[in-house]
Amino acid sequence: MAPAPKDVRSVSLRSSVNTGGPADGLGRDLPFISRKDVEKHNSAESCWLVIDNYVYDVTSWLYKHPGGEHLILFRAGSDASDSFLAFHAKHVRDLYLHKYRIGFTDKLQLTPIQETYRKMDQLFEKRGWYNWSPSFYVQALTVCFGFLAASLLCVLYGGSFVSRAVVGGALLGLYFQQLAFVGHDLGHNVCFPKKLRPWMNWFMTSILGISVSWWKYNHNCHHSHTNSVHHDPDVQLLPALATSKTFFLSPYSMYHKAVHTFDRAAQLVASVQHHVFFPLMAVARFNLYVQSLIHLWRQRNILPFTALAWDAAALGAFQYLFWGQIVTLLPSTAEKIVFVLLSHAVSGLLHIQITLSHFALPHFAGVQARPDSEDWVTRQTETTQDITCGTALEHWFHGGLECQLEHHLFPRLTRNRLRESIPIIENDLLRKHKVQSIRKGWIAAISHLVSHLRVVGEYGLTRPAGQKSNLSCEELWDAVCARG
Repeated sequence: MAPAPKDVRSVSLRSSVNTGGPADGLGRDLPFISRKDVEKHNSAESCWLVIDNYVYDVTSWLYKHPGGEHLILFRAGSDASDSFLAFHAKHVRDLYLHKYRIGFTDKLQLTPIQETYRKMDQLFEKRGWYNWSPSFYVQALTVCFGFLAASLLCVLYGGSFVSRAVVGGALLGLYFQQLAFVGHDLGHNVCFPKKLRPWMNWFMTSILGISVSWWKYNHNCHHSHTNSVHHDPDVQLLPALATSKTFFLSPYSMYHKAVHTFDRAAQLVASVQHHVFFPLMAVARFNLYVQSLIHLWRQRNILPFTALAWDAAALGAFQYLFWGQIVTLLPSTAEKIVFVLLSHAVSGLLHIQITLSHFALPHFAGVQARPDSEDWVTRQTETTQDITCGTALEHWFHGGLECQLEHHLFPRLTRNRLRESIPIIENDLLRKHKVQSIRKGWIAAISHLVSHLRVVGEYGLTRPAGQKSNLSCEELWDAVCARG
């Protein structure tokens, strides 16, 4: 086989010369590119990926990617096969990838666990478990809007403070919590017809109050590098929370493009974080409103104007409906305050559910859980846990988050198939390759998380802290808001 050229981009990909490589489906012969050469193209200026032994130059696609450029840049210059497989349907590869294909490379020898994982992906595809169920989501949305209707009835016709502000607020909180599960599935492109999804994204933003665009940008980074202190925005929470002792070393966030400095303020908050955790979760939804606006501002020079306008209009519509049409129906200021705080506190159950899956599990530096492994299954299993449920009501309450490990391994599985996938994944993938999964009950997981936060916080008191944070005002606000 001929050696790779120093700069393969100088080779005419439309040349009729036979390079010894396969064609790309567009009548172009592909040159061979060594993996060593691919590694050199690991930046936004020149971003190459390897997927199934083909090399792709995705530089021009970076800022068009619906999941954000971070997700691609994390893998720039390396093999992204398993990550790509986990997030993208086969038709995406068939329809879009070929236009960015520039060569082929050495065949990567798959590990036994990778081979099993890919066969299981094919099994789920064959069974149709990646296809959305209209009836399931009709039922889910019916329950959500039922909570909303019940809340409005309490506000309009309740005969007392308790019925209007307390019961009405709690019901609206359950609406927020359950609707967020549908919004989560929409962000993963596992529900609703493909042609309707852009419109459903804006509709969901308008009735949930949180930008689906921001969610995709943030959440896909979390999925790709779960519990990475450098890459996962969901655990980069200083000075609000420190989920790992590693954060006391002031790591650099590749997502925020800033150092999360462990200073005196962060040390003080960390020392009591096991006490303030639940109050923080009770107001966490307010932070998501802020993050949606911050995302909109930061994408102003990247996203098309029409997309920004629709997103802004959707966010504005929610705020108008919530504050201008619902809260104002309550007769007194005290009722308004209780209604708003209680609805957001109840919806904070969602944030507790999310944190249980990851916060108390191992964190790591960089882009992989173990330096000697690029194995997708190992990374996700080490940093994700399930919540055991015994009844249908418990499964409904958790909205799929109880099957977080299965979801992280196969993000395209529809929510109504997650429970069915548990024995298959556990027996035919994890146990077969002696990979230990972590499963805890709801109360046990909460107790473990609080204990973990206490231990990390106490350790922080023994670490030296700077006198002053070097974060800018904007970066400090992101940190206080626990961006992500």
